Order: sequence, then C-alpha cells, then structure tokens
Amino acid sequence: MNLDFFLKTNIQNICNDLKTKLVSNHIANLTFINKDSLYFNFSFYRQELLFINLTNNNPFIGLIKKEKSLSNFNKDIAFQFRHFIKDSYINDIRLLNDDAILIFDLFKKIDEFDHRQFHLIIELIFNKTNLILCDENFNIILVFKPSSILQKRDISIGKPYQIPDKYIKNIDFKGNLTLKEYYAYGEKLFQEKLMSRKEEKFKKLHQFILNKIKLLKRKKIILNQEIVDAKKDLIYEELGNACYYYNQNELEQLFLENNKQFKKDEDIKLIASSCFKKYKKAKSKIANSEKQLNICNDDLQYFSNMLIQYENGDEDDLLQLESLLLPEKVFNKNEKQIIKKTTPYQIKMEGCTILFGKNNIQNDYLTFHVAKDDDLFFHIHPYSGAHVIIKGNNPSDNLINIACQICLILSKKTASDVIFAKKKYVKKGHKLGQVILKKYQTLKINNVDDSVKELIFKANKI
Repeated sequence: MNLDFFLKTNIQNICNDLKTKLVSNHIANLTFINKDSLYFNFSFYRQELLFINLTNNNPFIGLIKKEKSLSNFNKDIAFQFRHFIKDSYINDIRLLNDDAILIFDLFKKIDEFDHRQFHLIIELIFNKTNLILCDENFNIILVFKPSSILQKRDISIGKPYQIPDKYIKNIDFKGNLTLKEYYAYGEKLFQEKLMSRKEEKFKKLHQFILNKIKLLKRKKIILNQEIVDAKKDLIYEELGNACYYYNQNELEQLFLENNKQFKKDEDIKLIASSCFKKYKKAKSKIANSEKQLNICNDDLQYFSNMLIQYENGDEDDLLQLESLLLPEKVFNKNEKQIIKKTTPYQIKMEGCTILFGKNNIQNDYLTFHVAKDDDLFFHIHPYSGAHVIIKGNNPSDNLINIACQICLILSKKTASDVIFAKKKYVKKGHKLGQVILKKYQTLKINNVDDSVKELIFKANKI
C-alpha cells in the first residue's frame, strides 16, 4: 500500500471531501497529539475530527471518528496557533500548485470593528511536511515543523511564504486504494499516535515502574543466594556438637569434608563456641533474608501490577498513577482536577451495573466508598489485579462470568481462578488497592471473549 502515492494522486478528491464538510464551519479547537500530529474540532460538523499527521515519511490528512478530548502535548505551540485561528470561520479549502498542499482560508472576527484573515497551509509533501500559518498577505506568522528536512527555502517567521518546488509523482506504483480505505488507515494511524503520545508523555512513569521491577528482580536473586549460602553454614551446629565427642583427627576430617576451616592450635571449647555462633548467625540470616524475600515478592507483584495498570490506563488513569508513584511531580490545575476524579468505570446490563477500576486509586475508591456490603466483589487469584463489583440483586451466571473475565483481561490473563464474595467480607490490605478476603468462593475461568474486551473498551466512568 503506497499511501504517499495515493495522497499525491488523490489530493483533489480529499480536498473536495473536506471542502464539502468543513467550509462554513468555525474551528472550535485544535489539539497537538504529539510532536508531529494534531487534530481539529469544528463548530457544526461534529461527527468527525480532522486528523493531520506531519511525520515526514508518512503524511496524512483526513476525517476520522471523534474521540475523547485530549490535553495538548505541546502547550506553547498550541497556545500560539489557538490564539490566531480558534473560532476562525473557514471560507474555503483549496489546493496549491497542484501538489499535496492544502490551504484553509480563514476569517476571524476580533470584535465589532475588527476582523482578520489567515491562511493555514498544510504541506503534505514526502520528507518536507509543514504546517504554516500566514496572514492575509501570505507573510508567515507561525510554523509548526516537527522534523522537516531537505528544505531549500526560507520559511522563517515574518518572511513571505514561498511555494515549494513541485514534488514529482511516482508513476511506477501500481495499485488501487479507495478514499474510504485511506480514511480507515487514518483511524489506525491516529490510534498509533495516541499510543506514542502515551509513551512520550508518561515516559518517566513507565521508566520508574520498569526500574522498580528490575531492581526487585535483582534483589530477589541476591536474597535467594544469601539464603543458599547461609544454609551451608547450618552445618556449624553439627560441627559444634561434634567438638564434644570427636577426637581432634576426626574433627579435622569432619571440618574438611564440609569445606570448613579447622584451627588445630585453638582450644576445642573455643572452636565449639565459634561454631554455635556461626550457626546462630546463619539461622538469623536465613530468617531475615526469607522475610526480606517475602517483602520483595510482594513488592514485585505490586509493581508488576502497576505495569499492567500503565498498559491498561488512558491519560486520566495514568495521571492518577503518577500522583501515587511520583509524589514529587508538580501537576497543573487541570491535572489536579483529573487526579481528584477517582471514579471507576461502569457497564450496565441485565438490570445490573458492573464497576471496575483501572488503577489502585480507583480500585480502593470503588471497593471502600462506592460498593455496599451486599454487592459482589471479584478479584483474580492469586495475582494482583483490578477490583470488579456487581451492583444489583441476584446477578445471573452470565453476569458473574463477565465480571470474572474483566478481572482476567485487566490483569493480562486468559485463564485463572477468580475469587468473589460479598463486599462486607473484604478488608483493606497493607497497601492502597490491596485487600484481604475473610470468606470467598472461587470460579475457574479458562478463556476470555472478545465481546467482553469490547465492553471494557466502551465503558465510561460513573
């Protein structure tokens, strides 16, 4: 599939489609997804977004399904563009130079006596992508150029806009692609950009979790080795006792067989005392190392679950996770408001409501503030995972099975035991999101259905 060829040969069809749907609209907002892509919302045409990808080797422009609104990745450049073109009226959309260059002719009313005209130029030329805002005389006001190369013209702010050299079309390509298929590709590309945005925006959080897991795994290896080494010294109890009924030659041979040093010139009682001290030290070392190993295993499971929560979460969920794991981070006002919204997700069906959390903050709030004593609580066993609640009287076996599958899906499992009980038997554990169940039943789930995955994907917060 040669999308670059399609864009060059079908840019007029794309332009006509955008013109039909977007002319006479106002630009309600624009959002920079990441360092090389953005989308526009419109005042009247609200069914779709205008998605623009300015990656040099994969330019794209097209209408896609409307998604949940995002915060701007690059707040400075977003503020500058919004200052000029937000609420602008789209007079026309046209091509420039019979090339993959679109111009949005914009009109903005400042007040009753003042208005301005702008030209938003979208250059979708392979290896030379640009987003350029010009005034009514085509003098450059702003340039958003994430990674353009091979530029032979001056596109500095304040300079007159120069039309780039026409890009030669690839006439060797053979293939067929419809406008519908091209837009479908845009939907896929948009999701990829959302994923890369998540990786860029929450890189520090992701790295923090990975580092914790790495350190805990290393610590686990060290503790296990300490236990193995200490167990070798338990023989000192036997050697200490042997000092009282073995002769010196026999003792020396026994020490030698166990790879332990025997001091011939030292008093036997001192040797025995030393052996018992080493035995107690080894026993204490084993006990302490095993205790630390249990804590290490618990922490490893905890942060492994944090990694799953990172993979499952959207931006709001990850902001909450950052507030939990990165307390030193400074959040802006909008982010603080998001963090406070600890509400879980919900699915309504069969007269009941299934609720679930995607991070420990939501899990804790769901189980200990939303759920009532007689609501059913579900949790994967024996792993860390999401809390799932069914609110409603006498839920069907099908509903219980769906709740169990949600536990598995949010823990990245396809088969496992799920425990469930009335919420009144659930008590808080030592860490946020951890629970202790006094009484429960177990249900074995052997697979998960794609239909349940779709329910999770479409779930909204309460």
